Amino acid sequence: MAGGVAVGLVSLLALVGGGHQIWHTADDFSPPALWITEVTSRIVSGIRWVLMGGVDPDPWGLRIVCAVLVVAFLHALRRAMIMYNAYKPGAVDVRKLVDATVDGQPHPPVEDLTAQLRKSLSESNLYPPTVVPAEAPAESFLDLVGDIDLEPKKLGTSMLRLFSRLRPKLAYQISGVLRVREPEPRFGMTVTVTSYATRGSHVETVWGRTWEQTVHRAGYWVMATLVPVIRAGRELPWRGWQGRSLPVDLFEAYQEATELARGRRFDEALSLYYKAVQLDPTNLFLRVQIGLTQEKLGLYLDALETYHGALVAAGQTTERATARLWALPEGGPPIACLRYLRRHPGALQARQRYAIVLGTSELTAHQWCKRSDDGFGRPEIRRQIRESLTPDLVDRYWRTAVDLVHWDEDPLTDAVERDVRERLSEVFKTGDESEVALVFQRACLAEAYRLSEDYLIARCSPRIRRGEIATTQAGIITQASVRMFRDIWAPLRLALAWDAYHDHHLSETGPGSFAGPPLPPAEALGWSDDFYREVRKMVRSQVSPEELRWRVRQAKHDWRRLIRKDWQENYNAACLYALAMKQRIGRYLGWPEEFSALAVRELKKAVRREKTGFVKITRSWMLTDDPDLAPLRAHGAFIRFEREVYPYATHDHLRPQDIPPTRIEITDYYRRLLTGIATAMRGSWDRRPGRGPVGIATVTTWLQNERELWGCVHHLACSQARNWLDRRSLIEKTRRVADPAVLGDVDISSHVSTFDEIFFSRPDDPWLTSQGAQDAVERIPGTVDGALERLESMVDGADPRSPVKHIDEWLEVLRKADETGTTTVRAAALRSLCARHAALWQALCDEVNEIGDGSPQPAFADALERLPAPSVPTRLLISPRTVGFRPYRPVRRPSTDRRRREKTPPARRDRAARSRANA
Repeated sequence: MAGGVAVGLVSLLALVGGGHQIWHTADDFSPPALWITEVTSRIVSGIRWVLMGGVDPDPWGLRIVCAVLVVAFLHALRRAMIMYNAYKPGAVDVRKLVDATVDGQPHPPVEDLTAQLRKSLSESNLYPPTVVPAEAPAESFLDLVGDIDLEPKKLGTSMLRLFSRLRPKLAYQISGVLRVREPEPRFGMTVTVTSYATRGSHVETVWGRTWEQTVHRAGYWVMATLVPVIRAGRELPWRGWQGRSLPVDLFEAYQEATELARGRRFDEALSLYYKAVQLDPTNLFLRVQIGLTQEKLGLYLDALETYHGALVAAGQTTERATARLWALPEGGPPIACLRYLRRHPGALQARQRYAIVLGTSELTAHQWCKRSDDGFGRPEIRRQIRESLTPDLVDRYWRTAVDLVHWDEDPLTDAVERDVRERLSEVFKTGDESEVALVFQRACLAEAYRLSEDYLIARCSPRIRRGEIATTQAGIITQASVRMFRDIWAPLRLALAWDAYHDHHLSETGPGSFAGPPLPPAEALGWSDDFYREVRKMVRSQVSPEELRWRVRQAKHDWRRLIRKDWQENYNAACLYALAMKQRIGRYLGWPEEFSALAVRELKKAVRREKTGFVKITRSWMLTDDPDLAPLRAHGAFIRFEREVYPYATHDHLRPQDIPPTRIEITDYYRRLLTGIATAMRGSWDRRPGRGPVGIATVTTWLQNERELWGCVHHLACSQARNWLDRRSLIEKTRRVADPAVLGDVDISSHVSTFDEIFFSRPDDPWLTSQGAQDAVERIPGTVDGALERLESMVDGADPRSPVKHIDEWLEVLRKADETGTTTVRAAALRSLCARHAALWQALCDEVNEIGDGSPQPAFADALERLPAPSVPTRLLISPRTVGFRPYRPVRRPSTDRRRREKTPPARRDRAARSRANA
């Protein structure tokens, strides 16, 4: 509207000033410059005529029309600025909370709760609350300009004041009223969000068990209310909720999960991400976050299933997605692909992560082929994932394995397809790791080829470029990164998988094995001839440093890099050089030294990029976790680069080779998780005994919770702590059972420490030699695995020493005592029971933290033996009307006179009796 009014006003001024031009333009100007100068002269002349008048004044009607247009323009401009400020959004005015509680109810700390609400809103990174009190904007345009002085002498000052008032200071106002009610949850807040753009408001009452929880939920409700109508609603993951009512539970689950994942608390973050996906099943961005969290936990097979499910949930049938992969007519034209990508934000990220998990086949194939007869925990989960994914993988990638069977002329006949499907299904069910890894690498190359083709289509849409090809937690998708992924990374990994397969199946060249060329025939894949020829060349021959450098330069070639350079392109190039160091022939030609120098040079370029955050973001990933950089970390060039970018006070770190750091990080997390839970429960048992007797119902509840908690420990030990659901159950149960005062001091859900944090912060630094580093890395898994194996046998309910069996005996005695009418347990009994259980948890803490050769430690077994049996404290701990063991009946003592008479001899008693009678 403001634009239309401005065009009309300018047109009128040019029309009025046509006969009163201030200057005239010479004819020697070029036609465009002549036209611009002429129009500017007319507009300036019109403004001068309207403000100051002319020699031959025109009718006053033109001046009135110009004045009306000026006012209309200012009004439209004001409305446009207010709407933009609400969409941006601008500052949010959080008013001081109002205490509406009455006398006799708990009064809230208003100032503290207001500060907490403002902090909650500022941490969302969506909009900034005002830090100083702000006045409410004018109600109408007349109120805004009513007191502006338009005298000619003060016109400049008045115009500056007018333009200052035109700019809105606030976008929204948030106010709240604190309330209390009788039923739980008791504490509530009525929140009101007022928009200065629409003059509308939204009101909701939230409740919590504490004031802090209530304010926390109120902050999430405010953010969930505003996100669909502000600019953040156009970005992932909330694009699908733009203009709709966003559920507050969904927003709360995502925000808390993101915060937990940022703090490396992956178990709790994964649980909340699953909760968010249940509330928004078609949100592909949330599924990608689940897969990323599973990768950080080392659950690569679970991540593969998650990304595959994201492709299925992306709005395409399995048949159409497979047809699109191989460019079949059933896949639809390119315009259909563009429409599909616009309707399903997050599809490119999901497909990229899916291809990367397939490409890291040394990790994914290892978990795929890891089988066990045990039907408990992770082996059963892996079996279910294999059975679920095998049919879809066979349908989608059977073309990559047509060389498993012999064919004469056409590799795509129905007979060949049927035979290939049967053989590929057998490979997925009973094949070894090298066979599965080779199939995964070929599938990765097929996905990379189709991803690059669809990326070119996606760049045609500004909406997709803004959302899909933008910075996310999954990385940045750029043209250079897609080219490197398709043309270099996937072929290099395919070559390594092909070499590993031939090393394992050196003598197998008969039917049913991959033999001959490293790729199936071009007719089966549907790729371009140039791409097929280049990939086959890279797989069959080794890539020299000069050739790889040329390929990287070709992949980086993009005119936009002259304007915007990103660190991720340099980092990806460094990964390619490091990955090429694994080539077999290159080791004998001195290529690793050249590759390492090129890789470090690219890493230094990535560090020098301005405003990237590269050094902080990629530290743990680059130094320990990235599998592509594993061959580079032992070279002196990388060690020098590490000392320059991440300086340490100690010597150079000699990291061991061929040991996955994720395994060390997760195992150390198991140890610290059990340590934190044992410390919390030991402190809880220490605080429980009081000075007087405790009710039998309270002790029964304690023991029942203790039994359930030990059951969670047993489940954790049976799965070797590798099932994240068991870990989450143990954390949640501990939070419900442990004393709240102890939980405030003990961190039971410890974050997953990085590899460097585990070892380099220790006082006894083991990294003096490579053998010392190797021994230090192997010590933690051996200690923790041994402790979990011993816990599995000793905590089992069938073991007579088990705490579960011991608690069952106590519960049975307490039940019988309750039937006899007893009500309390003496303080001495309670102190003995609590002390023994606290000692048991302390013994568990010592068991998992023992650093040695892994031999069984007697601490936990001794603590089990010292648990008080129900029959032991019968007379010492139980009193009448207390816990119903055998009641303690006190012996009645005779009186003092009677005892004296019993001790006096008979003759003396007779003389004493006669004396009393005579008296």
